[in-house]
Amino acid sequence: MSKRFYINDFCYDLNYNKVILYIGDVNLDRLRKALEESVVNKIYRLEYALTKTDRSDRNYIYVENCDLQDLSWPVHEYIEDGYSVYVLREDAGRFYVEVDICE
Repeated sequence: MSKRFYINDFCYDLNYNKVILYIGDVNLDRLRKALEESVVNKIYRLEYALTKTDRSDRNYIYVENCDLQDLSWPVHEYIEDGYSVYVLREDAGRFYVEVDICE
């Protein structure tokens, strides 16, 4: 079973939580605005994440130290280091990820 986890504040909700977001399926203008409203720093890294040469590393971001981060290594290395990867989605102007819940 999965449950939606809505992201109200990208800095507060994701900072140092080892959560990587795949952002290829969302409206980037709305995402940029939400990041700005959450006072996430270094939003220019969003462009880096979108234009990576290696397609397997493109469209991934995470938040650390309230700074937007793009991947410096292949995504599988982050997973081996304990990071989780979620697909960022939108619903009525709000961003969320679907999290598997064990009952």
